[in-house]
Amino acid sequence: ADKDGRVQVDGNHYLAGPSWRGWTLDVALRAFDVTIRTQDGRTCARLPRVYGDSPATIRDPATLLPALGRKTNAWPDSTIRDDFPDKLRLAIDRMDAKARRNAFRLISRTSDACGFEPAVEAGEHLVEQGHPLDEASLTTMARRIASGEKPYEQTAPDLTGYDVFMQPRGTRGKEGGVNMGIHRPPVVMPDMKRRRASTGEKIETIMNLARRLPLTRQILADQLANATPTQMEFVEEWMNAELESRERSKRSRLLKQAGFPADKELDGYDWTPIRFPVDYGRQRIESLEFISGHEDLVLFGPPGTGKTHLAIALGRNACRRGMPVRYHTAASLVMRLLRAQTDNRLDRELAMIGRTPLLIIDELGYVPIDEEGSRLLFQVVTNAYETQSIIYTTNIEFSGWGRIFGDPNMAAAIIDRTVHHGRMIRFEGESWRKTHALMQ
Repeated sequence: ADKDGRVQVDGNHYLAGPSWRGWTLDVALRAFDVTIRTQDGRTCARLPRVYGDSPATIRDPATLLPALGRKTNAWPDSTIRDDFPDKLRLAIDRMDAKARRNAFRLISRTSDACGFEPAVEAGEHLVEQGHPLDEASLTTMARRIASGEKPYEQTAPDLTGYDVFMQPRGTRGKEGGVNMGIHRPPVVMPDMKRRRASTGEKIETIMNLARRLPLTRQILADQLANATPTQMEFVEEWMNAELESRERSKRSRLLKQAGFPADKELDGYDWTPIRFPVDYGRQRIESLEFISGHEDLVLFGPPGTGKTHLAIALGRNACRRGMPVRYHTAASLVMRLLRAQTDNRLDRELAMIGRTPLLIIDELGYVPIDEEGSRLLFQVVTNAYETQSIIYTTNIEFSGWGRIFGDPNMAAAIIDRTVHHGRMIRFEGESWRKTHALMQ
């Protein structure tokens, strides 16, 4: 074999592999194939036999996989790069050196058992399904493909049926009259028993305040029993001042933790471009009752019509009412989840997101999400279903969400959960940035 690991037979070059360069090899010629072995019987390669003069080297891409497993930095310029299916090739491009080395070794072992083509086709199918490349799954799938079976393919669902929720209520017809949301009856608290004596009322007021402070209530009760009205008034004012100070600090902390990109408020906000559902108007959205009901909002419309402004303003009001909020663009949330997954802290990240009553996912659809990111985002939406509220801003109709997530089945599952307990807020008109642009 020459320096590249090739042997010459009848004027044609057959690649045994770089591992065998300089070796003396045995070649078995048959009518339709060529088998290259070491002199102790190990098989180096099985290749189709070519008659006549071929300018190209006859090779099996699997023979180069062991070398790529040792030198992963050679992958971008490898001669077998184009032999990999597109999605598998892109997945390998995104891997770090350790993951890439493991992938090449797995594909190499599977190629030895089933052949290169079934191995890489199986790898692509696993990537499409979001499954990691492990030896058991890869070998099982490759064997099915090598035997003539094709991987099971799910029929992509038709998402256009969900577009009815993005149309005005009057144009939907009877089927479109579905109420995107549920309303829970308000909790009625029983009236407190009226105290006749003003002193008794003062003691009860102070004791109620003490429930919110780290005080020993029994000691406080004992002291109040002998306190004068003036002393009780002082204690009440002190507790109120302490609680107000803590509330201010809490609001400031929540606003900072939310990660809002700008200070947007409802004061002076232009509501004219918005079309609300018939039974859901401005007062109800400003009341933030959708958060306590674990309902979602989809702010849908063209760019520049105020979707992000409204989402941030609602989130800031929620923070002022003591509710934790998290703001992310869809792209930044996916990157955060991918980074957490790489650092082996995904469970902790998802748990932190799950403790937030309101999650804002801005700019959904502006940047397509890859398959791994879609799976992670789906996990967030699934965890939030009926336990949290999500505000989406998007300019893409539901039927186009399959393009956003790269998987129509996953998009259908996300949309289904959103419309069940959700409200569609439609924005119309020209871009505010365009009408107020300096460039005229």
